[in-house]
Amino acid sequence: MYLLFDIGATNLRLAVSSDRKRLGRCLSVPTPQNFHDSLEVLKDMTDKLAHGQKIQAAAGGTHGMLNKNKTSIVSCPHLPGWIGKPLVQSLRQMWHCPVSLENDSNLAGLGEATYGAGRRYPIVAFLTISTGVGGTRIYNKRFDANAIGFEPGQQIINANHPAFLPDRSGRLEGYVSGTALGKKYGKASKKIIDQKAWREFEQYLGYGLVNVVRFWSPHVIVLGGGVMENRHISCQRLNNNLRRMLPKIPILPRVVRGRLGQQAGLYGALAWLAQNS
Repeated sequence: MYLLFDIGATNLRLAVSSDRKRLGRCLSVPTPQNFHDSLEVLKDMTDKLAHGQKIQAAAGGTHGMLNKNKTSIVSCPHLPGWIGKPLVQSLRQMWHCPVSLENDSNLAGLGEATYGAGRRYPIVAFLTISTGVGGTRIYNKRFDANAIGFEPGQQIINANHPAFLPDRSGRLEGYVSGTALGKKYGKASKKIIDQKAWREFEQYLGYGLVNVVRFWSPHVIVLGGGVMENRHISCQRLNNNLRRMLPKIPILPRVVRGRLGQQAGLYGALAWLAQNS
């Protein structure tokens, strides 16, 4: 048996796979802010899923920036209680098996590139728009090489206008993340129905997509994350906006919604295990 995990800013997910080819049963709970509480929660989830079976290996992702050895979180505004904690060491001791850790956006992108909306394209740009904004570039269903990781949510798209999140002024995440929308409108993104609000969202996101095209040159841009589940967001309008802002590029990548939903990171962990078995 193999374990797959996804430690997001909002939810913590754990799933099993018997063969590293198919995703089995999955459990999801709110992510504890306290690191030691999270270990107790993970132990309880493991007991419910594994039923005492031997765990061969585990792989998964976590929100935030990882250290060089990919064993702990070094920066994460949404999970401050996890920073610097011995995450991989603790999971190895709990599960008695090798544990591989990646950034959650990387794994979600790998999942969509392997099993989801980007599976037919060689170069996939993935953005996850949820509590924060993350993303990655996947080439031939493999992680693209990088020195310090990808942070498309931190790109500056508006240097002269305050963001909805003052501590992320000018950055894409400060305008389109669930946290930013909640700050501006006083409600969760799924409860926002004002069409003007979503046209403004699409405008700001469009600025970020222009940079994605220019810097990453993908065949497709896949948009995932909880915010993108809102039916008032139109990928057709996003594609039209991109065409309007980049009129001289003859062939633009399509902008599409992800197909794997909240399990994209788990599918990415599954793909990673299959590649590295």
